[in-house]
Amino acid sequence: MPDKTMFKPPLGLRSAHAQTILSSSLNPILTRKRARSTPTVSEEKILTASDGVRLHAYLHERDNAPLVVLLHGWLGGADAIYIRSVAGKLYNAGYAVARLNLRDHGGSEALNEGMFHSARIDEVVDAVRALCATREPSNCALLGFSLGGNFALRVSARTGLYAIACCPVIDPAGAMPSIDNSPIYRRYFVKKWHRSLLAKAHAFPHAYEVETALRLNTVADLTDHFVERYTEYNNSADYFDAYSVAGDRLREANAKIIAAADDPVIPGLSFRDLPSSIELVMTQRGGHCGYLANWSFDSWFDSVALESLALHFSAFERERAQERSAG
Repeated sequence: MPDKTMFKPPLGLRSAHAQTILSSSLNPILTRKRARSTPTVSEEKILTASDGVRLHAYLHERDNAPLVVLLHGWLGGADAIYIRSVAGKLYNAGYAVARLNLRDHGGSEALNEGMFHSARIDEVVDAVRALCATREPSNCALLGFSLGGNFALRVSARTGLYAIACCPVIDPAGAMPSIDNSPIYRRYFVKKWHRSLLAKAHAFPHAYEVETALRLNTVADLTDHFVERYTEYNNSADYFDAYSVAGDRLREANAKIIAAADDPVIPGLSFRDLPSSIELVMTQRGGHCGYLANWSFDSWFDSVALESLALHFSAFERERAQERSAG
């Protein structure tokens, strides 16, 4: 197993910004490489939550195999290169895999008139339960990146499912200034948010006017505008608090967090004071969901996640064997 605490990328890949940017869709070599790893056998599913909300997913099934549900980051999707990369590795290792799109992500804007926001946890819990319905809970797990890591942790706290979170958003209020203080990341996220708003308005032109939002060019201003018009929260502070997992809010979660001290998006101080039940692996380098181990752009995180899942599911199998022998 890779040394979890000693991620050491080669020269040229040690910068947090190099890790973050080169692990994204801006890297055409990585995009082509990881696209080839996506499992070819999949079933598209529309999962209906208890309140009628519909979420889209790709299911790569293996009968009787443990299932891992993957959750992408903010403004990403089930086809994001980091999702496709780990999906292929998991499937090739013998797991069933589900790539779930959060509401309004991955081209699913037309599925629901109501707009996505990060506090909408109930529909994600319902979708995960639907995907896991044919298995025992101990034979399912979650793996999420960034905001998807935040969702995975909250779903774990609600369901007891084991979760692995890569560079998750812990304190949303602390992450926003990190984005806006960087011209590169600010432009990246603002452009993607504008694109998502346009797609939503195109799907439901009677419900959304986005011209005002398109004139805003910081995440802070867009968030204030968005919260006021499209959420039930009084202000951005209340909204951030609604999906924060800081302090003891993860006391019921069964999870491992892997994060980097040099993450330019998620402040390292976010990970202080987590409950003792959370296993935290804090590396010195890695950027935001980067963890590129070499110039072949292999993912160190994927290797660690696979090893952690193998340990988790083998423990489950041992428990089942003991129950059978006792019976």
